[in-house]
Amino acid sequence: VSEVDRLSQLIREVEKLTSIEGAAHSLSVEETDASSVVEKASLVFDPLYKNKGVELKRDIEPGVMMQLDGAKLRQVVENLLSNALRYTDAGGSVTVALTGGEKEMTVSVADTGIGIAAKDLPYIFERFYRTDVSRARTSGGIGIGLAIVKAIVEAHGGTIEVESEPGKGTRFTVKIPKRNYL
Repeated sequence: VSEVDRLSQLIREVEKLTSIEGAAHSLSVEETDASSVVEKASLVFDPLYKNKGVELKRDIEPGVMMQLDGAKLRQVVENLLSNALRYTDAGGSVTVALTGGEKEMTVSVADTGIGIAAKDLPYIFERFYRTDVSRARTSGGIGIGLAIVKAIVEAHGGTIEVESEPGKGTRFTVKIPKRNYL
């Protein structure tokens, strides 16, 4: 990839983040089958995971209906699955899960990957922050995917948490409250 292509991608991602950060009011909220959105987002990754030799497991509760922006939820899941694949070596596994509750839904992506050092955890949702390990990996991104994920989740009034242990893996947990927008 040329530097010009890389810079163009960076600019597009920053524009996307800026628009999402200022767009809590412009979410396209509708009654959405969140289970279907998460399932479809994960299906896209099946061939990529298979090619790398990483198992993609699903634990998706069926029929979880939410008022939210389905396209933005899909982007959250795709960004988390993309990161999990990037930092999980062949022979490892990633599990995407969705559960619905009375007050909120929970989406998690857990991997058996390289993990994130404790010193990096407080910063991973900041724009352009990349750990030393991600900088060293040739497959590293540009350090904006998790900032986009956080902005989308927060636009929905939700939260995102991360637990990680170097050498053992990482789990991202997104909670989005059930709200009546319509």
